[in-house]
Parts: sequence; C-alpha cells; structure tokens
Amino acid sequence: EEGELELNLEDIRIHAVLHSVVETFRKRARERKGNIDLHMDESDPLISADKHHFVNILNNLLENAIKYSPHMLQIDIRTHVGLEKVKIEIADRGLGISKENQSKVFEKFYRVSTGDVHDIKGFGLGLHYVKTMVEKHNGTITLKSEEGVGSIFTLELPLKKELDV
Repeated sequence: EEGELELNLEDIRIHAVLHSVVETFRKRARERKGNIDLHMDESDPLISADKHHFVNILNNLLENAIKYSPHMLQIDIRTHVGLEKVKIEIADRGLGISKENQSKVFEKFYRVSTGDVHDIKGFGLGLHYVKTMVEKHNGTITLKSEEGVGSIFTLELPLKKELDV
C-alpha cells in the first residue's frame, strides 16, 4: 500500500488459467468427497492481466469457497463472454453470507463470524486483496449470497480486442 502497484500486464487466455488453478484445488475437493465443475463459454476469452495477481484472485476465491463449505463441497465455475467483457462466476453451496455482512466482506480485516465453526483461519485480507486487484485490472466483483445456501462471486473483466492478422 505504500506505493502505486505496477501490474505486469500480458495477454492471458482465461480458460487455460482456470483449468490450471482448478486442478490445484481438485485434490482437496475430492478428499472431502466434493467436486469442482467448470462450465466454460465456447470462445476462450483473451484479457490483458498480471498473471500472478489474476491467479491469486482465483486462488483466494476458490480457497474461500472450500473453506466456507463445511458440509456439501460443490463449486461451479462459469465463464460468459460478452462483446466487451468476460464474466467469471464462482458459486459454492457453503455457509453463505448474511445480507448485513455482504457489504462488508471486501473491507480490509473484515471477517464474517462463523458461529460455532472455529477452525476457519484467516486475517480478513483475501477478499480485500481480490477486490483491489480486480479493480486495478479495470474490472468489478460482485457477491450474491444467501445464508445456508451458498455464495456466488462474479468477476467482470474487460476483454482484450484481438487484432485480425
């Protein structure tokens, strides 16, 4: 936070990165008799992003989806490619987040109380980092959630225009 962060932008094919990140989490999901499913749009979108930070964004969201799904671990990741933006949805069937807490989850150091679940570790920095990095990439992140049903985090990032050769 001391200085302006410089992004190392490069052209990234989202589906390849998603496949790679999901593979690193699949083993943990299977150990808990859970699953992570990818539902990708037919076209593989190209974005201009800092790969390191983009992977960390996805890692944080998947880590949370696993961490806050104590019972039925099912994560669905979808991509939707529009004319100017790509939408990435990461949906879980976890604890969910109350309406009052949804507006606070992206604040630095904020952690949602999990009641009797005391084994969930963290500092309340992950979603703050995610929001900050998504915005640095000229994107947005939104949350839809219902307690006891689960959460859907939706990233929208600008597409990089592919030049015809």
